[in-house]
Amino acid sequence: MSALLAFGLWSAPALADDAKQACVTAHSSSQELRKASKLKEASEQLVACARPECPGAVRADCAKWLGEVQAEVPSLVVVATDANGSDVADVRVLVDGGVVASELNGQPIAVNPGKHTLRFEREGANPVERQVLIRVGERNRRVEVQFSPRLAGGGPDPRPEADDTASAPASGGVPAATFILGGVGVLGLAGFTYFALDGRKKEDDLAACKPNCPSDDVSSVRTSYLLGDVSLGVGVVALAGAAYFLFSAPQKPATGRPVPLTFDLHASGRGAGGTLRGRF
Repeated sequence: MSALLAFGLWSAPALADDAKQACVTAHSSSQELRKASKLKEASEQLVACARPECPGAVRADCAKWLGEVQAEVPSLVVVATDANGSDVADVRVLVDGGVVASELNGQPIAVNPGKHTLRFEREGANPVERQVLIRVGERNRRVEVQFSPRLAGGGPDPRPEADDTASAPASGGVPAATFILGGVGVLGLAGFTYFALDGRKKEDDLAACKPNCPSDDVSSVRTSYLLGDVSLGVGVVALAGAAYFLFSAPQKPATGRPVPLTFDLHASGRGAGGTLRGRF
């Protein structure tokens, strides 16, 4: 009897020391987990070190931190439907490969902040995966999932779900090359006009001295006309290039399929022209 009493008196302090040590360990571990953004795990440790049997100082810290961490823990609310749009609850939810819910009950699911891969599984349906970025303190983030019947042979889902972090749609507009070449083309036509008028004026001035006009004056007329021809050629080529870049950019009609447009430039001894091809 005395031996049993002695064992009891010895074991009680030992058990109390072990409980205190567990409280201190949970106190320290909770802060490390919180710094690592593992808020769910940190919350569990804080609950452990806020128990009445923990030392007063430890218990006070843990109770205070527990309120702060619980306010930071994000959560998801999953809304799942079948192919007909009816709500379903027999859905298993996995976060980064780990099961967090065996079925849906309308309650939020706590998750850690950060980027996660969500997987939703349902018997007889294709599984659905989503990539999401969850922020600290983001509560009741709504995630909608629609299941499609599994194909015979376990084929892939013909209607893949969109990524929650999908990038913005590609921007359209006029290509930059169109503006650059268009500006060069306008300058070329302006140069042609200037040099053509200058050459014509100089040629009219030579009417009084024909046929014995100074060779320099005659050469000046030819130079003006030559510069006008060069400017015209540069302008036409630049404008044709601008039109090419403008019309060769894929256009999206109502069907969503790109329709290429092409512009062909052709020249002959009688002049130049262009042809626009495509479906409108």
